[in-house]
Amino acid sequence: MLATSLHGIEQRVAALEAYASQVAEADARYAEVREIEQLDAGSDGPALIMGTCACRS
Repeated sequence: MLATSLHGIEQRVAALEAYASQVAEADARYAEVREIEQLDAGSDGPALIMGTCACRS
């Protein structure tokens, strides 16, 4: 019975570790999106980011 309990706990820990890894990955992607949005908000739009805007010298 003790071995069964241990196995169940190990499975839960592994699942929580996998979930934590996915959350960390999603958080990193969200931070990248926020950074891109902030850069875009400070410019005249995507054309300027790509270096194709002829509106500024």
